[in-house]
Amino acid sequence: NSSMMPDFTFRGRSWQLTLYTKDGTFWQITCDGDSIKKMESEIRKRMNRIKKAKLGISDELYDIAFTGAVDKRMMADVPYGVLLSGGLDSSLCASVIARLKRQRFLKTGKPDDLEPLKSFSIGLEGAPDLQAAQKVADFIGTEHYGFTFTVQEGIDAVSDVIFHLETYDVTTIRAGTPMFLLARKIKAMGIKMVMSGEGADEILVACHTNDSNDQ
Repeated sequence: NSSMMPDFTFRGRSWQLTLYTKDGTFWQITCDGDSIKKMESEIRKRMNRIKKAKLGISDELYDIAFTGAVDKRMMADVPYGVLLSGGLDSSLCASVIARLKRQRFLKTGKPDDLEPLKSFSIGLEGAPDLQAAQKVADFIGTEHYGFTFTVQEGIDAVSDVIFHLETYDVTTIRAGTPMFLLARKIKAMGIKMVMSGEGADEILVACHTNDSNDQ
């Protein structure tokens, strides 16, 4: 249903996915994987409560929370970089890291923070992600490395990807193969740690599975 809006709920090791529809009902999928129950819900009341709660949170508070979360993870004592696809989440993360490095240099004078942040992307020749990543890198001032790989190189890596991921899930392998190849190249450059923005696809129930613009 193209009108469904996702909501994830995590309790310990269990999870529950709820998809809200415009007719005031929702589909609920629980962690046991074998029950999909359609349940009546006072969805309008719940959504109104959510909207009211959000009205009390300013954009400034969102910025402080996000920036603080990124800054908390920049305490590495090894060479690090950032994965950059040119999409929203990785671009925001890379931008904040680059800005925080400059601010930290002004406070501490640490020479390492004056060096440009290294960013990395990978794709087939002519991939739109490579072009988008380069545009973002040029704008935020990172030292960007856009790598390419061939279809044959991807095929050759599949067995290793399956071994490390321990799954035959097609979507996981498809996403993991270029990341595996990119990780090899990053490691060869002496980079010990990378950061990246993640989660947008998961929150939206994987945007590549739904081509509808009516969201």
